[in-house]
Amino acid sequence: MDNQKTVERYPFFSFRVEEAGKLITKDWELSKRTVLVKGIQLSSSYYEKLFLRGTQKIEIGGEEIISEGFVSRALLSTGNVSPFKRFFPFKAVQPGDLSFKLRFQDNDHPRAPFENGYDIHVLLITDEKA
Repeated sequence: MDNQKTVERYPFFSFRVEEAGKLITKDWELSKRTVLVKGIQLSSSYYEKLFLRGTQKIEIGGEEIISEGFVSRALLSTGNVSPFKRFFPFKAVQPGDLSFKLRFQDNDHPRAPFENGYDIHVLLITDEKA
């Protein structure tokens, strides 16, 4: 990072799953000051639905970081875990063109009926130029 002073930030993104079995593609842009993306955390208004029903693909800066079909439960943690240990680490991903793309697939599961849908919250850990 060429000895530039950075500050850790936590960009937050959300979307709603409104239809069972649907593939949802979300495109967001990271701050222009972003120099690294270090980790991700997923959460939901209905934890069990995200845990049992969700899979995703994640791209940062046009580079695939998490491949298609990656189960959401691998990116989740419970409230019993310290807040800073709830993140799935990326080490140090360069933000490239600053794009952040998430392709989320809702999948049917007998223990998590879809009912009225659910919200998904995405929290990143980034380093930004100070």
